[in-house]
Amino acid sequence: MIRRSLSKQLLRARQTADKYNVSIVHDANNAVPRVRSHPFSLLEHCYWDQRSNIDSRIISRQFHSTFSAQDHPPRTDQNFISNRNNNSRHANTNTRHGGGVRKGNNNHFNNHNGDSLLSPSYISQLEKRGRDHIQNFPSTTSTGGHDAALLSPWYRTSVEIIMLMSKLWGRDRNHKSDQEQIFKVVSLANDLLAKVLMIRKNELDGVFDELKSDTSFDEPGSHDIAQRNNVTPKQRNTIRPQARHLNTEILCQTVALGWARSDPKIAADAAHYARSILELLEDICTRREQLDNMSTRRKKVSFDSNDVTPSIMLYNHVLSCYSRSLDPDAETRAKMLLERMIESRGTFSRPDTFSYNNMLNLYANKGDVSAAEALLKQMEQSNDVSCDVYSYSIAMNAFQKRFTTSGPHNRNMEDTERAEELLSRLVVKYEKSGLRDGKLRPTNVTFGTIISMYAQADRVMKIDNRDYGNRTRRWKANKIAMNVHDKTNVGWGATNAERVLDWMIGLSERERRSKKINSNVKDEGDARRGGGFNHDNQLIRPSTYNFVTVMDAWAKAGMGVVGAQHCERLLDRLVSLYDKVGYVELRPNPMCFGTVINAWAKADEEHATAEHAESLLDRMEELFLKRRSSNPKEMLRNVPYNLVIDAWSRRSGNDTAERAENILRRLVSNYELTNNRFLLPDVITYTAVMKACVKHPAGGEKALKILKEMNNQYRDGNVKARPDIQALAVAMDACAKSGLTAEAEHILNDVDDSQKSRVLFNTIMSGYKSEGRGNKAEAVLRRMTHLSENSGRGRCSPDMISYALCVEAWGNSNSEDRVSRAMALLDESIQRYQKGDNNCKPSNVTFNVTADTIANSDDREGKEATVLALFEKMEGIGCEPNLISFNILIKTCAIATGSEERKRNALRIAASAYNSLPSVGMKADSITYTGMIRATVNLMEDSADKISAITGIFQQCCDDGCLNQHILNILASRISDDNFLSITGVASTEQTPGLNRLPAEWS
Repeated sequence: MIRRSLSKQLLRARQTADKYNVSIVHDANNAVPRVRSHPFSLLEHCYWDQRSNIDSRIISRQFHSTFSAQDHPPRTDQNFISNRNNNSRHANTNTRHGGGVRKGNNNHFNNHNGDSLLSPSYISQLEKRGRDHIQNFPSTTSTGGHDAALLSPWYRTSVEIIMLMSKLWGRDRNHKSDQEQIFKVVSLANDLLAKVLMIRKNELDGVFDELKSDTSFDEPGSHDIAQRNNVTPKQRNTIRPQARHLNTEILCQTVALGWARSDPKIAADAAHYARSILELLEDICTRREQLDNMSTRRKKVSFDSNDVTPSIMLYNHVLSCYSRSLDPDAETRAKMLLERMIESRGTFSRPDTFSYNNMLNLYANKGDVSAAEALLKQMEQSNDVSCDVYSYSIAMNAFQKRFTTSGPHNRNMEDTERAEELLSRLVVKYEKSGLRDGKLRPTNVTFGTIISMYAQADRVMKIDNRDYGNRTRRWKANKIAMNVHDKTNVGWGATNAERVLDWMIGLSERERRSKKINSNVKDEGDARRGGGFNHDNQLIRPSTYNFVTVMDAWAKAGMGVVGAQHCERLLDRLVSLYDKVGYVELRPNPMCFGTVINAWAKADEEHATAEHAESLLDRMEELFLKRRSSNPKEMLRNVPYNLVIDAWSRRSGNDTAERAENILRRLVSNYELTNNRFLLPDVITYTAVMKACVKHPAGGEKALKILKEMNNQYRDGNVKARPDIQALAVAMDACAKSGLTAEAEHILNDVDDSQKSRVLFNTIMSGYKSEGRGNKAEAVLRRMTHLSENSGRGRCSPDMISYALCVEAWGNSNSEDRVSRAMALLDESIQRYQKGDNNCKPSNVTFNVTADTIANSDDREGKEATVLALFEKMEGIGCEPNLISFNILIKTCAIATGSEERKRNALRIAASAYNSLPSVGMKADSITYTGMIRATVNLMEDSADKISAITGIFQQCCDDGCLNQHILNILASRISDDNFLSITGVASTEQTPGLNRLPAEWS
């Protein structure tokens, strides 16, 4: 039975070792297999992590085998013996029936495995247990020492509590640990460890005090000390594992790892505590070795030197704390520790590759790329340590961090090439090893860093260089440069990202041929059955994520259809490569197709690109619709459907709403067919369909039906279909644009006041503006002011857009008081601004709308003077008029009536406005010339001066290419045929000549 139990433990330990790249160590004195780690992560120095995943029964057995019989005298009380026998019987019974309870009285280890160990209630109990245990620390005796009978059980319980606490910061925890909680538990574990170390220190103090009082006591000889110092770290490491159970040094490692895993923003002194643990253990180890080198052997302690000898991993944990610390002195202190390790000369551990990697990480976190580069070169030239793939990866990550976080004025586009140079040096070293050295083998993450940097280059260049226009992905034909080798051209980053991907694929193919491996694995099952690469066949494997990164770079490069074509070509290449080599990492998934669909959906606004995106959706359904997988990433989702619907919502046409709704019905049908929960339509799906309905003549009715379907889906249990504010806003917009503003207001009334915003109210007012219902729009405006002033809803306060919409609603109405209401609303907006509400500062849009309302009113007297006074008021509050403002003023003057003096005054205002355009940096357009022609024709008396003025304005209009048919119609209807011929050069007979009879450059 015991042998069978040990075999199971050995199998479990081997499985853990295979998973975490560690090796199995067999203890000659204890048949239980143990795991000895090989450090393999640049940032996650996880000795305890690799051990913590071993079954807790192995940990328990190792822990109890650490202490000798003298430390644990057998208990003879009857209650203990009875309980132990009962537990043993229950354990044997459970074992025979397949149970998992271990023999002995340590079932608490089994009861706290898995999620129950990490539950909040258990963590709270563990914290309370730790605090109570610290308070129960044995008090000193009359002689100043501690009772040994009490110390041993207290020590054992401390080890148990610390190891259970360490599960909270374990590497493979399947929960999201609260950083505050981790800090509290690590601090408590640190206090327990301090007591444990104090026990060791006090024991040594007592032994040395006895030896000093002994007349035969001899100081350690120089020969003994020299012999101890001549032991190399390699020799010490070969001796140490034979006694490496859950000893004191591993406890120190465990707590130091906890400090390394703590959030530096919360645990600001983590490095200080980890360093204190190391220094105290070094002091204990030094004194324990002094005791070993003494000539007498009569006085011994309960632990040997191996139990308290700091390992390299403990040093690395401390360096890891410094690498993440926010302390400005962290770099200095880390350097001092590293130099002390270098000068140790065999006394303690010398730095290894991971020690230097921690220093690299420190420089990378600080953004000191130059220091990281210098240290990497030092490692390359050193004979004591060697660089590995993580050394180069950290340095590359430093370049990537600086490249993506720098501002437009500080970003160095050469960082991408310098990072790629580091990758080249790594690849050269790997090639020199004959493609065999696993420590130098680049991974898909290593190549992915460079691919990601190039993939982001186009995006950051578009932000930095405004020559590329706005930040959209639409086709900008006039911005595309053919030479993509220049960093200032669109697509440079995507092109280089694809080049690095080609490099990676080529190196992977060479490695396969060098190892004479020919595999065609189609899925994970084949690999498990031995039909493909196993864990021992480590190769450079391009991954689907690498392809997706490059495809996304092309999609967002701003190259429109060309970029989408590149994306689809890479998708075809991925499918072909997977069919050829069969790597599981290259298996196409829905994300790949989604990226290509997204590129086509946003390539331009033509129907052809949307139809192509829909055809890719058809291809996706053939591949993934009926696939069953435990991996959610392999399942077809609603995301590609949402992208196609969004593509149709961006196109114009009467059929776009129907096309978008057809995709929705297709998605619902596929869900009912497959019962795939990822195919349930969500709020994004329905919102995109309603967005496509906004431009439809009956879009309001369609949007209301979709909204009703969303509510039904939510009531039926589809929680992701619950309408949110954005969905309601789109539905309201569709109703407002199709003449159903009252229905839109009903939707708004059902929204809770806490979720209402000015955007929703403005949507309602835009509908009433189109319907010319000024009184309704102003009522909505009063609701906004009431909510903001009386209910404390600041998000509902009106802004300049609100007032502009309300003014325009009055301007479009037939009410007799529309001008007075528009002027009153403008004055109200100015008053709110002058009282400190900057959101209500009227813009030139508000003034223009008010002026246009005055110009279009039935009042014939003094409109031009009113509009002129309005623009003077605009300049008084610091609002600059635009060309529309000047055009409205000229138009108002052109329709002036009354006395000749009033007409001359209006003409002077119009001429002054027209002549002042160049001085304010504006250029007249066709509307400006139309107004000036009309003003000259209407306001000047018939004379040679009038024809001369019209001729000058007409010639300037033609020179600027602003001639339109409306100007020709005005001239033909208001001047004689001879004058028309002399001005335009063409005759006006029975009908007005068209623009086709005039030079093309005039219009």
